[in-house]
Amino acid sequence: MSLYLKYRPKDFSSLVWQEFIKETLKKTISEDKSVWAYIFCWPRWTGKTSSARIFSMALNCLNNHDWNPCLECDNCKSFLAWKMTDVIEIDAASHTGVDNIREEIIEKAVFQPNIAKYKIYIIDETHMLSKWAFNALLKILEEPPAHVKFILATTEVNKVPETILSRCQRYDFSKITKNDIKSRLDFIAKEEWVEADPEAIDYIVKNSDWWLRNAISLFEQFIIWWKISFDFIKSNLWLVSSDKIEEIINKILNKDRKIIHEIKEIQDSGVNMKLFFKDILFNLRDNLIADFSLWNEKTSNLKLLNLLWEAFVKSKNSFDEILPFFIAIITFISGDSLIEEKIITKKEIWWEIKKTDTKEVIKKEKIETEIKENKQENVDLDDAFSIFWDEEIIISEEKSKLENTNTTNFNIELLFAELKKEWWKAFLNLAIKSSETFIKDDKLHIKAKTKFNFDKINTIDNITLLNQKLIDLWFNYQVKIEM
Repeated sequence: MSLYLKYRPKDFSSLVWQEFIKETLKKTISEDKSVWAYIFCWPRWTGKTSSARIFSMALNCLNNHDWNPCLECDNCKSFLAWKMTDVIEIDAASHTGVDNIREEIIEKAVFQPNIAKYKIYIIDETHMLSKWAFNALLKILEEPPAHVKFILATTEVNKVPETILSRCQRYDFSKITKNDIKSRLDFIAKEEWVEADPEAIDYIVKNSDWWLRNAISLFEQFIIWWKISFDFIKSNLWLVSSDKIEEIINKILNKDRKIIHEIKEIQDSGVNMKLFFKDILFNLRDNLIADFSLWNEKTSNLKLLNLLWEAFVKSKNSFDEILPFFIAIITFISGDSLIEEKIITKKEIWWEIKKTDTKEVIKKEKIETEIKENKQENVDLDDAFSIFWDEEIIISEEKSKLENTNTTNFNIELLFAELKKEWWKAFLNLAIKSSETFIKDDKLHIKAKTKFNFDKINTIDNITLLNQKLIDLWFNYQVKIEM
C-alpha cells in the first residue's frame, strides 16, 4: 500500500491543518446540531474528501471519544473496510447526469439506514454535475428526510449554483502550510523507520507546491534502503547547488552576457532544466519577500522574476520547453521588451488618413514619399503616424491624388476573391458575378439582371460589407446597386 493511502487521515486528530473546520465539526457532533447539507470547498489536496469521510464516520460512531470516531466500534470498522452501506460516496465527475442523481439518491434516500444513525451521501467533485442533475438534487436538498445528510466537496465552488449553496453549510478549506507538511513527513519518517536529511525534506516540501499528497508521493519515491539523502537526490535529479543558483542569478542581474553560454553548458551536462529554472524562480521570490522593504532597489529582481514566470507558463505549451527561459534571460540582459510591435501595411496607413477629419493636417513631403513606395512594404506603427505635421494642408488634396492614382487599378476579380473569404456570403458573391458591373463617377455600379438578385444584394449588411471591401482594396470607391 502506498504511503499516501496508509497515512490518509482516519480521524480529526490525524487531519493536517484545517483547525477551525475540525473544531467546528466536532462541536456540531457534541451538541447534536448537525444540519442536513454541508459543502467543503476550495483548493485541491487539502483534505476535503478525507474530512467528509471522517465527519460521516463520527456522525455514525457508536462510541465517540472526544467527538472523534473511535475506529473500534462496528460502524467504524465497517466504514474503514468499505462495507458501510449507509455512507454512499458518489463521484460526480463520472455520474454527471440527472439519471444518476435520480437512481443513486432520490429513489433510495427515502429508505431508512440499515445499521447506522444517518444515511450520508458524499458527492465528490460536485461542480461536475449537469444543470439538470443540480435541479434534481435541489428538490431533495430543500426537503430531505430526517435520516439523510449530504456532504458536497468541490474545487470550483463558482460552478455550483447559488440555489445549492444557499441550502448548504459552507466550509472553505485552506492550503496546508510548509511547517505542517514538514511535521507530517517527519511523523511518517518516524513511523516507517526512515532516516531523512532535513535538506531532503525541505526540497520535497518546496517541490510539492505545498500539496501534502504530492509531498508524501515524493517522499516515498526518494526512499532508498530506509534513507532519504539530499546528496542522492542531487546526483540522480542532476540538481544545481543553491550557491551556484545564487551565482547565476547575480550574473543575470549584472547582465553578464557570458551567462547564456554557462546555462547552455549546464543544460548539456544533463541537469533537469525545468527544476533548475524553478529553483531560480523560488530563489528570486524568497529574496524579494525577505527584502520587501527595499523593493525600490530591487526592481531588476522583480523584472527578472516576472520574465521568468511568463517563460515558465509559456514553456508548458512550447515545442521546446527550455526556449522561453533563454528568451526571457536574453530579453532581460539586452533590455528589449518582448512586446509584439504592431506592423501595418501601406493600405492601412491610408485608411487611417482617410478616416481623419478633412481639417487635419499632414506633412506633404512625407506623404509624397509614401505614395511612391511599394504598397506591400510594412512599416512600424510609430513611423505610420509620424507623417502628421503642423502645417495646414487639407487632406482632400492628397485624397484626390490617391484616387487618381488608383482609378486604373480597379479589378473586380480582387473583390470576388475578398468576398470569397466571407464564406457565409457565398450567395452574395454569386449574385454579383451574375450581374453587370462597371465603374462610373467613383462608384462601383452593380446592375442586377433579376429582381431576386437585386433583393439579395441590396441589403444594409451587404452594402456595408461591399463598401468596406472597396475601401480596403481601393480606398475611394462606393457601391451602387441598380436593376
